[in-house]
Amino acid sequence: MSTTTSARPAPAARLSPVFDAARLARELAQITEHEWERQRTHYAADRIGPDTRTD
Repeated sequence: MSTTTSARPAPAARLSPVFDAARLARELAQITEHEWERQRTHYAADRIGPDTRTD
């Protein structure tokens, strides 16, 4: 079995620097306004830690 690898990396796609700033701001506002459920740490042997306000 033999494999060949290219000496050069694969070509990259150039991304357009154009984006909708207002849309990004709205989406960020939705995410930061949302209050997530409290998280718990799950340990081995079926132990569950206390709630944490970590978001």
